Amino acid sequence: MPDDVVDAATLESYVGRYRFFRRVHHDRYARRARLVAFFEPPGLRARLHPRAPDDFAVLAPRVDVRFAGSGAATKVVLTQTGHPSDIGTRLP
Repeated sequence: MPDDVVDAATLESYVGRYRFFRRVHHDRYARRARLVAFFEPPGLRARLHPRAPDDFAVLAPRVDVRFAGSGAATKVVLTQTGHPSDIGTRLP
């Protein structure tokens, strides 16, 4: 899916900080109509490639990212092949 298929307002609704079970914090921000994710720790940054308005992927290593919630996303689900899904809850 081309980057411009997801409108700027939808991308903006995903921007925020999410806490996962393993106490990893995950920040997302929109830059030039793209989403970028930061994982702390270990301090990794990855571009999120859209597949659908609420479904994205990190291409290397392959991680599927799905947003959930009405309006601003309240949860994000990360799935990597061979690993259980990890659900992050949006922090205020």
